[in-house]
Amino acid sequence: MKVKELFNNYVNKEPRERKKGFFYASEVGSIIKGYLLPSDFYTTKKINATGQSNIISGQAFEAEFKKILEHNEIPFKHEPRYEVKFDDITITVKPDFEFADKVIETKFPVKLATDEEYLERYQYQLELEHRCTNKKVYLGIFTHPFNLHLVEFLPDMARFNKIKKSLKDFNDFI
Repeated sequence: MKVKELFNNYVNKEPRERKKGFFYASEVGSIIKGYLLPSDFYTTKKINATGQSNIISGQAFEAEFKKILEHNEIPFKHEPRYEVKFDDITITVKPDFEFADKVIETKFPVKLATDEEYLERYQYQLELEHRCTNKKVYLGIFTHPFNLHLVEFLPDMARFNKIKKSLKDFNDFI
């Protein structure tokens, strides 16, 4: 089997069954920005070779950071599962790293951006992580060579209300 096939089989595995009213925190930004439409909710798009490599790279960086924390005996939870519920909506939220006093959501972006641009891109996912844990949330940007740049996220009730309204409206059209 070719390496490309291995990557494709790993990243483009069988999708989970989608159900109306159930969302993932990582997709909320795509819904609000209009990249994911109600008409496409049940459709799974295959991820191309570049996207596959980017996903695997991010997962590798995250796995290495996890090993570093374990080696240093830092207490943390890796990808704890939470739910935010309102009306007929349930959002699954899985922060990458949760500590006693904070959460770190890690990303390995391909394109360099400013801290503000990174925060804008992931603001809805970070908002939901704060709402679930009631802790400070940091966006952790992995860079190469291996490093982790932390950017503090500031929660905002108006943003949270926008999430709720947007998902309710989206759900009504599925």
